[in-house]
Amino acid sequence: MASLDFVKLAWQYIRKRTLYKKKHQNQLENLNQLVTLDENERIVAITIANSHRINHINNK
Repeated sequence: MASLDFVKLAWQYIRKRTLYKKKHQNQLENLNQLVTLDENERIVAITIANSHRINHINNK
């Protein structure tokens, strides 16, 4: 039974790492897109991102 628990833990760890990498890859892509925006578009995008982050923090 102990080996099954170990497999479960390993699987959870791998899933978390994969999701973490995907999330940060998306953030990198978003940053690259941000560079191509003009100044007004950039301000709007950053404002929206910040409000999403604040909502996420408040919902925890």
